[in-house]
Amino acid sequence: MYHVATELPFNKDDPQQLDKKRHLGNDIVMIIYLDCTQMTPIDTTTQTPTINTSSTSTTMTTSQFEQYIAETVVTQFNHILIVVAPAEYDENGKPTYYVQCAFKEGIQPFIPVVPSPMCRIKSEKLRQFMMCKLINGELSAYSAPSFKDKFQKTRQAILTSLYNDRIM
Repeated sequence: MYHVATELPFNKDDPQQLDKKRHLGNDIVMIIYLDCTQMTPIDTTTQTPTINTSSTSTTMTTSQFEQYIAETVVTQFNHILIVVAPAEYDENGKPTYYVQCAFKEGIQPFIPVVPSPMCRIKSEKLRQFMMCKLINGELSAYSAPSFKDKFQKTRQAILTSLYNDRIM
């Protein structure tokens, strides 16, 4: 299950939106859509993506991107972050998007591969690419050491409870 932040109820009495954080914070894979930021193609001389915010522009290296993610999204449960940002239009006038992926230690790489530091995808292929990336990412996270132990303990507790309730 994936949650869409803008579709979750807004509580005007809660300035921190704790209900939204609770739902989003329990997702293994999180998509961050940067709708007000446009990333331009990788500069071949520096191999870094450029991020334009309003009229100013700065260059963000892969390590800065990972630092941005680490400082912006602080969570114990989200293990994979996929960042999508609008790019320029293709030759047919259709929008394209840049996709970057960051994941915590212990997560094995999964397909479809996002070239470092990002890739550009046409809008008609984005949905299929993202669904494949989300599902495979979640499956990869399940085999990470941090999740394996949790799942084994949870399964053991459920089986023990079922056994005690039904057999005993």
